[in-house]
Amino acid sequence: MSWIITGDEKNGLLDIYPGAAAAYSLRNLQGRSGKDSAVVRVRRDNDNAEADFTAAEVSDGTLAAWVGAGNNGFVQTWYDQSGNGNDATQVTAANQPEIVSGGTLVEENGNAALDFTGSQFFNTSVSFNNALISVFAVNTYNNVLQTSGLLGAQNSSSDFRYMIVNPGFVYFGNGSNYYAIDQRGILNLETPVLTTAIAISSQNRQIFTNGNASSVNTTNYSTGFTLRISSRYQPLNKPAQELIVYPSDQSANRAAIEANINTHYSIYP
Repeated sequence: MSWIITGDEKNGLLDIYPGAAAAYSLRNLQGRSGKDSAVVRVRRDNDNAEADFTAAEVSDGTLAAWVGAGNNGFVQTWYDQSGNGNDATQVTAANQPEIVSGGTLVEENGNAALDFTGSQFFNTSVSFNNALISVFAVNTYNNVLQTSGLLGAQNSSSDFRYMIVNPGFVYFGNGSNYYAIDQRGILNLETPVLTTAIAISSQNRQIFTNGNASSVNTTNYSTGFTLRISSRYQPLNKPAQELIVYPSDQSANRAAIEANINTHYSIYP
């Protein structure tokens, strides 16, 4: 008997590039070792029952069947796949993003997604106390004249606006000190976008959108805050699919990590 081990089973993204502080996705990021682990905990609205689901169960129809025809499913926990236990949680039903709508899995570009439609957000236990930060994110932005924030802070009155679009302008920083770049020529809004933000130090950082680089900025930004998914002041208002945070400079691995993500999501050529 022979066994064929596929690439996804043999090497997940976090197997090849370990060291993430937190990693949220609806696909397996740890290959074979993660295939039996839940990626989300879902609440269905008809009876408020909750259950965990693996990436395979999300994509193969098991989750939608459990939620049931005509019902809606909302994510109570987006499990951290890094092994650090930094799960993203939301216990308030009204603030939970939707993953099944009317019995149908929420998808963007053919892949499962979490739909943030205003007040939906997650709190995490991920603390940003290090100037060295690398963030890789797959989410969709609004094609309207408003800001749309994927990342924010739980514990800052000014909020930390790590990556927002206004639209077509990508920001890296907080409410008073940030770096803006005009990406309207390469962003296809209303479709998934891969955004990478890397801080080499508190005064040296760069943004890449769909593999295209901006110039390096030298404006200070804040550290010492706890991550929230979907900004308080600029809520995401659109679907999100993946978020990986490293407490380190991943410049040397950036292109390879982006290629791994893009191979799965087919975001850009």
